[in-house]
Amino acid sequence: MEQLTGFRSVTQLRVALLTIAFSGFGIINSALYAQTSQQRSGTTTRPRTDPGNVMSSPPQSCGEVVLPSIMVPTDKSRSGTTTRPRESAPTLSSNAITALAKVAAQIKNIPDCRIKVTGHAAANKIDQQASWDKVNAVIRYLVEKQGIAPNRFIFEYGVPGDVDAVDLQATTEEGPSTAPAPHPDLRRM
Repeated sequence: MEQLTGFRSVTQLRVALLTIAFSGFGIINSALYAQTSQQRSGTTTRPRTDPGNVMSSPPQSCGEVVLPSIMVPTDKSRSGTTTRPRESAPTLSSNAITALAKVAAQIKNIPDCRIKVTGHAAANKIDQQASWDKVNAVIRYLVEKQGIAPNRFIFEYGVPGDVDAVDLQATTEEGPSTAPAPHPDLRRM
């Protein structure tokens, strides 16, 4: 604990790290902020909260856009049933849908901005297909439900990393907006 100079507890350190991590999104968890403020000052006053937790001003250029990673967990309860085709795409959680709506709001008015959508996987064929499915689900949601043009995406899958995460990155670079399914016969059930 000696290395945590300036922090009275691990909770304060976590709050500081979360604040730094989420400040780029314009999001600060007011409950954690309140807890830390009260611990430091010994008071029970409530902190000011940011109404709606939105950025103070919308981004004006692609370089100003900061996008999150979307968690699309793999259904581990059905492992072992990997040889039959899946009947539907991966399910996006309500948190993922909320985050994707914010993504769409940020980039709709910046026509030169594209989104690189990156899915992660291990080297095996099943995970490669699951990665493709997750990227496809995110792009389909943004196109079909949020009205983003399909040509504004860069489709990337199978990159080493957290297999449950789909990373979004604002960019002006060019790349493929679609990719064929690598192993459609190995989709997870």
